[in-house]
Amino acid sequence: MNITFVVDGEEESGSPTFRSWAAEHVHRLRADFAVVSELGFHDGNVPAITSSLRGIVSLHIEVETGHGELLAGNFAGAVQNPANALAHVLAGLVDRNGRITIPGVLDDVAALDPAVRTSLAATPFDAPAFRRSAGVTSFGDPRWSVLESRTGRPALDVNGLHAGFTGPGPKAVIPARASAKVSIRLVPNQIPERVAHLVVEHLKRAAPPDTHIRTTIELLSPPTRMDAEHPAISAALAALRTSFEREPVQLHGGGSLPVLGVMTETLGLPVMSMGFMQPGSNEHAPNEWLLEDNFERGTRAIALFCAELGASGRPSPEASPSPHDVDRDRS
Repeated sequence: MNITFVVDGEEESGSPTFRSWAAEHVHRLRADFAVVSELGFHDGNVPAITSSLRGIVSLHIEVETGHGELLAGNFAGAVQNPANALAHVLAGLVDRNGRITIPGVLDDVAALDPAVRTSLAATPFDAPAFRRSAGVTSFGDPRWSVLESRTGRPALDVNGLHAGFTGPGPKAVIPARASAKVSIRLVPNQIPERVAHLVVEHLKRAAPPDTHIRTTIELLSPPTRMDAEHPAISAALAALRTSFEREPVQLHGGGSLPVLGVMTETLGLPVMSMGFMQPGSNEHAPNEWLLEDNFERGTRAIALFCAELGASGRPSPEASPSPHDVDRDRS
């Protein structure tokens, strides 16, 4: 068995150059599948693998009017306010349950796979405790469970807003521009480029009179999923079971890792995540930490995983195409 190691040093910023690098070196990166050492364990520090993640479209939206900052006392009610206009546009992107309302965006959404739905239903998960941890009591489409909503359904969120003066004390002005960061989580069958195009066109149509709306696409990454019957999944679960001496679970993630999207789209590889981070590790925050036991047993689990695959001698059912096939398929 041959193993190729790839180190991505840009994951925290969306892996901006990894896609072009992978495309240039596709002949060196041929494989049966890819395993990314990311994400982590389930609640209670239960060992886990993650076999699917949502994709993402990230956008920067800016609304301007034809003037600079104006004194509200002289112009309020007589000119368009870009902050008001942006708020109006953003409010129309989802309904009260968070369902995306942009025409066409949900057209390609695949029905939630019965096997995935069964897997989610079997995953130990305390929905009320999850909601309490976020400080909410209820939200979302009532047709879907919390786990289904956060892993298997598309979602749109406003991640940041900026307009005018935001310091202490009053300032009666109409700002010259307003901006927002928006992200859309994608599920199987949704193509990031198509979704981004639909959003941009919708924003153009939705812009109120006397405003100019400019949308910049900042990140595109497709959803990823490894088939539940893939040999790598059974090998990973067996390795975790042996090393951690408890039954592991298979998770479906709601986040996005652009590096996984590159491996799926550019390299044609089925991909999963096998990480060893315990819940509550302060990920992406000060004092991020890892249990020493997770580190030691995780190291052993990786060795057992490789041994299990080598002993099985089973080729991947989704072996990647040759570089020539990849080029031809994308031409």
